[in-house]
Amino acid sequence: MEIDAIIVFLDAQVESSQKMIRIVGLSATLPNYVDVARFLGVSLHKGLFFFDGRFRPVPLAQTFIGNGYSNVCAESGLLLDVL
Repeated sequence: MEIDAIIVFLDAQVESSQKMIRIVGLSATLPNYVDVARFLGVSLHKGLFFFDGRFRPVPLAQTFIGNGYSNVCAESGLLLDVL
């Protein structure tokens, strides 16, 4: 189930039951947490909690791996040859 479908479902549950819920989202690598909070309808000043790298017990490293192909057709042909 997609995140937007889950949110729509939860919003309907809140409206029908008149009981508030709390959504907790955790990610070690989410750079657009403000956009996600807005999408979820979270108050940026009251309901959004963000912990940067100073709170992380283990350093986070990013690695980008590419295949060197800029042409998707060439890449697809290579994959077909391998398969």
